[in-house]
Amino acid sequence: MNRVHTAREALMAEALGDLSELLDRVEDLKSTLPALADDVTTRIDVWADALVAKIAQDLAKAKDSQIDQLCTASNQVTTAVRQMEDLSAHMKEHGTAKVVILSIGGGFIGGLAAGALLYMTFAH
Repeated sequence: MNRVHTAREALMAEALGDLSELLDRVEDLKSTLPALADDVTTRIDVWADALVAKIAQDLAKAKDSQIDQLCTASNQVTTAVRQMEDLSAHMKEHGTAKVVILSIGGGFIGGLAAGALLYMTFAH
């Protein structure tokens, strides 16, 4: 067996021992890394699938909500149109169209007058 004669030889021997240990660890990692990479890939796939499913579910809920709101608005518009048609028919039957037109015109003129007064009041 060789004897260590100098501090330099002792440091070199220790460094070689450390290097040997590092090489052994690298060899261990070679067998561990593929399994670790597969595990990480599987976890990412599971996470991504869950995220895509959640997004699809949220979008479906949002779509259903929007459809419900559109149906409600459409029904309200349909009801308002029917009421206007009924009112129009009633006005034609009873000749109140002139009164309504005059009332709308009077309201418009009154609104203009009030707006002009407000403008003159606060314009200064």
